[in-house]
Amino acid sequence: MRALLKEIAQYPLAMAYAVLVHVVLALVLLFRLSSRPEPLASSPKANIVQAVAVDEKQVQAELAKLKKAEELQKKKTEARRKAEEQRKQALERKAREAEKKRRAEERRLAEAKKARQAEVKRKQALEQQRKAEEKRLAAEKARRQQEVARIAAEKAALEKKRQAEEKRLAELAAKRKAEEAERKRRVAAEAKRKAEEAKRKAE
Repeated sequence: MRALLKEIAQYPLAMAYAVLVHVVLALVLLFRLSSRPEPLASSPKANIVQAVAVDEKQVQAELAKLKKAEELQKKKTEARRKAEEQRKQALERKAREAEKKRRAEERRLAEAKKARQAEVKRKQALEQQRKAEEKRLAAEKARRQQEVARIAAEKAALEKKRQAEEKRLAELAAKRKAEEAERKRRVAAEAKRKAEEAKRKAE
C-alpha cells in the first residue's frame, strides 16, 4: 500500500491517465451493453452468443489498445523519471563539485590570509628590529661622541698642564740663571775688592 501511494505521488499524471482509461473503458462497455437491442423471442440462441462473442473481441481489442497506450505512457513516464533522475544526479554532482571548489577556495583564502598575517608580523618584527638597531646605533654614536669629547678635553687639559709646566720650568731656569749670574758677580766684586785691599796694604 505504501509503495502504491509512493508510486501515485511520484507519477500523478500517469496514474490519473490510467484511472481515466479504465473509467472510459467501463463507460464504453456500459454504453454498448445498454445500447444493445433486446433479443426477439424468435431469435436463435446461437446469434446471441455470436453477438456477445463479437463484442468480447472488440472489448479485448480495445483493452489491448488501451493497455498498449498505458504501457507507452508508462515507458514515457519511466523515461522522464530516468531523465529527471539523471538530471538530479548531474545537479547533485555539480553541487558536490561546487562545494568541493568552495571549500578549496575557502582553504586557499584562509591560507592566503594566514600568509598575509604572517607577512605583516614579519614586517612588524623587522620594523621593530630596525628601530631597535637605529636606537642602538644612535646610542653608540652618542657614546663615541662623548668619548671623543672626553679624550679631547683630557688632551687639552694635559696640553695646558704641559705648557704650564714648561713655563714654570723656564721661569725657574731663568731665575736660577739670574741667581747664578748675581752670585758670580758678587764673587767677582768680592775678589776685586780683596785684591784692591791687598794692593793697598802692600803699598
